[in-house]
Amino acid sequence: MIIVIIGPTASGKSQIALKVAKHFHGVIVSFDAFQLYRDFRIGVNAPSIKELQEVKHYFVNEISPNQSYSINDYQKAARGLIDQLLKKEIPIIMVGGSGLYLKATLFDYQFHEKTTPNSDFSGYSNEQLHDLLKQIDPEDAAKIHVNNRQRLLRALEIYEETKQSKSEYTKNKKNALLYDDVHFFFVKRSREELYRTINDRVDEMTRQGLFLEAETLKNKYPHMTTASKAIGYKEIFDNPDLEAARIIDLIKKHTRNYAKRQDTFFRHQFKTVTLNETQNSSEIVDYLENKIK
Repeated sequence: MIIVIIGPTASGKSQIALKVAKHFHGVIVSFDAFQLYRDFRIGVNAPSIKELQEVKHYFVNEISPNQSYSINDYQKAARGLIDQLLKKEIPIIMVGGSGLYLKATLFDYQFHEKTTPNSDFSGYSNEQLHDLLKQIDPEDAAKIHVNNRQRLLRALEIYEETKQSKSEYTKNKKNALLYDDVHFFFVKRSREELYRTINDRVDEMTRQGLFLEAETLKNKYPHMTTASKAIGYKEIFDNPDLEAARIIDLIKKHTRNYAKRQDTFFRHQFKTVTLNETQNSSEIVDYLENKIK
């Protein structure tokens, strides 16, 4: 049995997942792209030591921030873990905010192995790459900013590798669940309440020492790659000369924007049962249990 708890950041899904895991004597498999990095705690709202002791968590505090870790890496590791847990009939509660990590793991989502492209795009400017992509795949080009060189290169590489545009390649991929007995639940919060919770959470993170944690991480892991892009840290790393109050405002703004994108993605990508914000934790556990029976 796999129970998936999804929802935007600060919606309360982690606490719900913890209670559900206790109720069903299961384990938690996180699909958060940044909680998996070691020593990232305050800014990613990582589970407390007490919570980690209460329920076994996977993909939390496991990867060195100096290590580059992709969705493909997560997919392989998570599928292997899920297969092992299902064989032992251990209930799996999946929770997190990185929707693509979840989709890539539970669905027939295949990554094309990256190869060395036949064409050398190193001499192309961003504008030239964007113009070239417009000719090959205008649909995808419209979604990619001209300065997002990494995404432009990847889209062109996919065309070279598959002889299909990225849009065609994506549409041709199946959208079927790989596992039986999977239950998706969406934690709904009003936008006003969600944004208020986000602002309060960022203030609390600041009081807990977010800025000191960011400085410690930067000194301890000087070669951070993907990890340094986490909201809450990126704003601090990228703006060393900006006053703290302005950085805090940026973190709140970027977190609210991220929550909005999460809400849209989860609603469109997964068929879920909605958990309303009026339900308390015990009512949600009962509701989940009744739906699964």
